[in-house]
Amino acid sequence: MHKKVLLFAWTLLCLLQVEPGIGQSAKPVNDECTGAINIPTNGSTSDSLYTLFRATLSMTPCTGTAARDIWFKFTATSTLHKIWTQATDSLPVVVQVFQGSCGSLTSLICDNHANGEAEVAHLTVGDTYYYRVYLAGGNIAQPDIKTFVMTETPSPNDEVTEAKSIKTDTLYHASLYGSTQSLPSCNNTGSLADDIWFSFVPKTKEARVVLTPPAAGNYVFQVFSGTPGNLTSLACVADTSSLITGLTPGSTYYIRVYASVSYAIPYYYPFGLEVKSILPPVNDECTGAISISTGGTSYDSLHTLEGATLSMPACTGTAASDIWFTFTATGTRHKIWATATDSLPVVVQVFQGSCGSLTSLACDSHANGEVELSSLTVGTRYYYRVYLAGGNTAMPDIKTYVTAVAPPSNDEATGAKAIKTDTLYHFTLAGATQSQPPCADYGNLADDIWYSFVPTTNTAKIILTPPTSVPAYYVFQVFSGTPGSLTSLACIADTSLKGADSTILSGLTPGSAYYIRVYNSLDNGSVLTPFGLEVKPIVPPVNDECTGAINIPPGGSTYDSLYTLAGATLSMPACTGSAARDVWFKFTATTSTLHKIGVQATDSLPVVVQVFQGSCGNLTSLSCNSYPNGQVELKNLTAGATYYYRVYLAGGNTAETNIKTTVSSMALATNDEVTGARAIKTDTLYRSSLLGATQSMSPCYSTGNLADDIWFSFVPTTNRTRIILTPSTLGTAQYVFQVFSGTPGNLTSLACVADTSFRLADSVIFHNLTIGSTYYIRVYNSIDFGSALYPFGLEVKAMVSPVNDECTGAINIPANNTVNDSLYTLAGATLSMPACTSTAYSDIWFKFTATATRHIVHAVASNSHPTVVQVFKGSCGSLTSLYCFNYSNGDANLVNLVPGTTYYYRVYLAGGDSTETFINTSVTTPGSAPSNDEVTGAKSLVIDSTYSLVLGAATQSMPPCNNSGNEADDVWYSFVATANTLGIALVPNNASFDYAFQVFSGTPGQLTSLLCFENPGTENATIGGLTTGQTYYMRVYNNDGLSSNLFGFSLKILSDVGTVVASMPDAAASDSAVSVPGTTAFVYPNPAHDYIYVKRTGTGMPVFSIVDMTGRTYLTGRLLNPVINISRLPTGCYVLVIRDMDMVRKSILFIKE
Repeated sequence: MHKKVLLFAWTLLCLLQVEPGIGQSAKPVNDECTGAINIPTNGSTSDSLYTLFRATLSMTPCTGTAARDIWFKFTATSTLHKIWTQATDSLPVVVQVFQGSCGSLTSLICDNHANGEAEVAHLTVGDTYYYRVYLAGGNIAQPDIKTFVMTETPSPNDEVTEAKSIKTDTLYHASLYGSTQSLPSCNNTGSLADDIWFSFVPKTKEARVVLTPPAAGNYVFQVFSGTPGNLTSLACVADTSSLITGLTPGSTYYIRVYASVSYAIPYYYPFGLEVKSILPPVNDECTGAISISTGGTSYDSLHTLEGATLSMPACTGTAASDIWFTFTATGTRHKIWATATDSLPVVVQVFQGSCGSLTSLACDSHANGEVELSSLTVGTRYYYRVYLAGGNTAMPDIKTYVTAVAPPSNDEATGAKAIKTDTLYHFTLAGATQSQPPCADYGNLADDIWYSFVPTTNTAKIILTPPTSVPAYYVFQVFSGTPGSLTSLACIADTSLKGADSTILSGLTPGSAYYIRVYNSLDNGSVLTPFGLEVKPIVPPVNDECTGAINIPPGGSTYDSLYTLAGATLSMPACTGSAARDVWFKFTATTSTLHKIGVQATDSLPVVVQVFQGSCGNLTSLSCNSYPNGQVELKNLTAGATYYYRVYLAGGNTAETNIKTTVSSMALATNDEVTGARAIKTDTLYRSSLLGATQSMSPCYSTGNLADDIWFSFVPTTNRTRIILTPSTLGTAQYVFQVFSGTPGNLTSLACVADTSFRLADSVIFHNLTIGSTYYIRVYNSIDFGSALYPFGLEVKAMVSPVNDECTGAINIPANNTVNDSLYTLAGATLSMPACTSTAYSDIWFKFTATATRHIVHAVASNSHPTVVQVFKGSCGSLTSLYCFNYSNGDANLVNLVPGTTYYYRVYLAGGDSTETFINTSVTTPGSAPSNDEVTGAKSLVIDSTYSLVLGAATQSMPPCNNSGNEADDVWYSFVATANTLGIALVPNNASFDYAFQVFSGTPGQLTSLLCFENPGTENATIGGLTTGQTYYMRVYNNDGLSSNLFGFSLKILSDVGTVVASMPDAAASDSAVSVPGTTAFVYPNPAHDYIYVKRTGTGMPVFSIVDMTGRTYLTGRLLNPVINISRLPTGCYVLVIRDMDMVRKSILFIKE
């Protein structure tokens, strides 16, 4: 009963929605000029709404395109009126105003301003004016319209010829009431620029125009030079103020003011306007220089550049204006600091002498605005000016101060302070000056101080720790030589701000003096904050030379000890690449078979290992290895003999890392070479390890390491063979196996399979092996560390082709509309013939005997991969291809078959996919095609009539117009256009159906496509440009490639393009559809009689069961295709339960009729 109520409710709702015009008038009363609604001109905001619903278009649009319009009128009570119009959903509107009578109208204005405002001036009081409103852009929406008309008295300064004269330095208040637009907006707001005008005569060359808008007002002012008939815009300012430069005192200038958003606030709200004269600052010239004390430590005062002029040419770059300062020297050294408040770069020029006779001492453009002066005369007055670099015309404030500086004793190299090694010192840069250009230049002064030290070792580490309380980029530079003849050894720039930095110097001469220079490259006020400096002697490690080599006993399996490179030197040139320092080790061979040396740097830097025989005074190099994992493999050593090896970092790396090393000895694996390959049987899993393996040939897949390999051989028993390698679940390994044909002395590689997924099995399939011949498999670990003891699995599997691998073994599929639950494997299948479309890897064969002239072959893969179905007639020895289908839903629609004839079809995965998945297939009989299956049988539709239709057993007449990837089984309709624009409403019976339709002009033999439309759920469209009285054709198909009497839809061609035909959802399906994260499922039709179709998202083959209301289970199985046969179920209510592979459950209620 509940279902019937729901279905009845939905049906009733649908009927009500299909004909929304029941009980309503056909058109609004003001659809034409003759029905124009009168709007009073009292400016009151009207609460009335005037609908566009069912309105028509009374005349062509005055701008853009239009779908429908409605009319209004008003009687002028003033020469100026403003019309305001808005759509309730804020869609943009167009307002066209007319004079005259409805039969003889003359257009006055056509406005499409974003705010819906239309301004009409020069009206005749007492005359009636008409205006119509339509939606811009041809919008076919049918919102309500709000409109009112305001009466205004024109402003006395509405035009530039009437500009109101205002005095400078006086605040005026005015409003925009009664203003009209005299010029287009200068900032393109899209609204009317209703403006009023002012004029002023400046007293200075610069003036600041300040406009104070009302609250929430978006006001704009524009400044002009010239005369009312010949204006030149100087500025367009959408802000509160602007500085106007280059004015001519005594000349007249004009200001225009308007609101950029004309409806933001009422026009009668006042705004403020003032023109402020800008006078030069007191220190615009040298004679007005402001005195700055020499004891300043911070910026206390602000000095403006506004109104300043340029007193002399720039000393560097270009300048627009400058201001002046003066100070009296209290010492021989001073520093001047100057910055702009907005951080613009400044230039500071310093002078000696008097304002009438100045001599330039310095011109500095350092980024931090610092100038350093020395050799000054105590008591003498000095001048400096400041301007913005690069000719910048901005007018920020300037901050400046002057400090007195006493140089430290170690300000120059000749006064370098001697420091001891192994002692941490703390110093500051207070009073430092620059002694030479910076070695790391950041554009600032390099105020430096000097130190000296005498090393006690050949190698020393210098560490500088900058202060942590202030940001600073400290730099230190190390020199050899004497103060008068220095040679730079290193320049270390600390780019980490507060982080310590260091360098290691080798080749020092103990007892000789070296010099260190320190400065802050930012030069930013951290001079009083101490930094740390230390020189640490580095003693070479005990194994720095061969004679101190540390003994590493063979047999070690882990890296237990750490051996440092700190302080090490280079004992001989690099054997490969370049080297900075090395350390030495030795071991005594315990066997002649195999030794392996393992070396790692603790920070994973790549290392080089060089192995020697002989004694320290007489060494012979045996190997030089730079494998990333630091592995060295040695064979044929002399048991009891001592061997040496040295280790250095690759690429000349000077890092002082630690080294870990081991030496192991072992017996060679019996199958270490191909000549000793271990014979393995097919279909048997073997386990082995790489213990005792060495590299027999170069790796086929290389990671830069040794390919220590072992060998196997096998004799295939079938042409098709799969080789599977399963890595150990312990350790870390990237196993590689390589397969060869031939003999141990003459091998040919057939495959190189690299396991890039670490612990996951990998495999390869061979199709054309020679039964009885011997093949070889080589296995190695491309990472080659830490996994030699761990076993891996290796198996050679003989592959048997399925019974339906060829046409002669085709499996018979009955054409009886029965859902086939069987699965047919692609495992072991071969390719019987080339692909008919796309590419193919393997195929399997089926056959059926036709029981009708039409059948549909369904073939889906269990992994949801798209399939290709090729259908043949004839016999296996003499086949003729009839169809080749690659639709994503796996359906092949066959027509013109001969009942009683056997047809063959093969199935393969599209795109050459080699996945060994399962195929589920069945053959169904769709019935006879409907009479309108082709365009020649198109069913005629009457405009504004609703039709309930089905696709039936339709076939495809042409490919889908929207490239859906499925067959477009279509039915055809025709209609005769009754208007230039018509609406099309197609409503599926279930919201989960996805339909498409295409409209054509022409004749059945010569069609031209006009529209291809698809919108899942409800397909509503508008088509224009039609010719009244002409016949048009329309095809409809299911976008999912489904065609059946079960799939119904409603169709209506509408003369009223604004009418929306609503869908009628299936109550049971909509009510019972359950959504889970990532997956949704629907059942249709609902109720159903023989079959239900399950439409769902997600992949895989979920398990389903059908139970009744008592909990009794009727059907269970795996959901291999979307069709479930319910014909044998008793009438009643059931629940379809679907469980995905992750056991997420979905329960869907349906009714069996």
